[in-house]
Amino acid sequence: MQNILILDSEPEICDIIAETLRMKGYRTFSSPSGRRGVYILKRRKIGLVIGSSDLLDIGYEGFVSELGAEPGHPRFIRIQKNPDEQYASLTDIIKLPIED
Repeated sequence: MQNILILDSEPEICDIIAETLRMKGYRTFSSPSGRRGVYILKRRKIGLVIGSSDLLDIGYEGFVSELGAEPGHPRFIRIQKNPDEQYASLTDIIKLPIED
C-alpha cells in the first residue's frame, strides 16, 4: 500500500482527496501547512505528495528548500491556478480549474 501525503491550506480539500484515495486502497496523511508536511515526510515513507502551491506558512519554495537535496524524495503533484515554470522539472502540475 502506497502512502500519500496531501497538503492544502483548506482542510475540506484534504478531506475530499484523502477519502477518494482511501477508497482506492491508499493510506493517506494530510497537512494544512508546509512545515507539518515536511515533518511528516521526514518520519513516514511517503511515495507521493499532492499539494497546493499556497502553503501559506512557508510557501512552495520554502517547502522544497526545507526538504533539502537528499535523495529519495517522493514524486510531488502540485495543484495550482497559475503554474510557474521555475519548478516544472521538479513536479507534475495540475492546473485549476480542470477543464474537459
